Amino acid sequence: MKQQGSLIKKLRTDRKISQAKLAEGISSRTTLSSFENRKTNLSSQTLFDYLDKMNITVHEFSLLIDSEATGQKRQLVQDFYTRYYDRTLTIDYLTSLEERYFETQNFFYYSLYVQGLLLLNRESFLMNRGAYTQEVELVKQYLFDIETWGRFELNLFSNLLFIFDQETISYYLDHGIKKILHYANDPFYANLLSVVILNGCAFASESKDSYLLNKFRCV
Repeated sequence: MKQQGSLIKKLRTDRKISQAKLAEGISSRTTLSSFENRKTNLSSQTLFDYLDKMNITVHEFSLLIDSEATGQKRQLVQDFYTRYYDRTLTIDYLTSLEERYFETQNFFYYSLYVQGLLLLNRESFLMNRGAYTQEVELVKQYLFDIETWGRFELNLFSNLLFIFDQETISYYLDHGIKKILHYANDPFYANLLSVVILNGCAFASESKDSYLLNKFRCV
């Protein structure tokens, strides 16, 4: 909330809108002032109403938040992929992510751990899928339980396509991605979907699976 409050203040002052004017019809001026300066909590609807009054979309606001400060999770993701592409992703590093998951029970850390583990051991996984049953089932169940996917779920699915069978991939395409297609005109989601489709087509071609190739082409 602290970062959001500071950004709302900056956007408001840039547009030369007073606190009283922005808050009018939405909240009290005190509520806005408290949010901007003392970093108190604010309901999502009130925040959205402030943004709408300044002609700023929620998506634009999210991008501005990301550009102003890189959060701990975002830094961790960047570090993870840097290590992966530089071939410096070690078992010790992955173990530290798994331990973080056990400490926090936050699936975010487990997702990085399991992506690293399976990407590093892709060949052995394909020869002996049974050795990674627990990891695969946790990922599958997580994605199955999420009704509306976001960037996190799309990336997880796209990066680990090779752990799923044809039926599971088909199900996720029909259900997990279905709602996101409604936002395909949004550049943010369009880019994400493009990556998923490209990865999917490459995976299907590599697997010589014409059914999946057609499914990804028709997304």
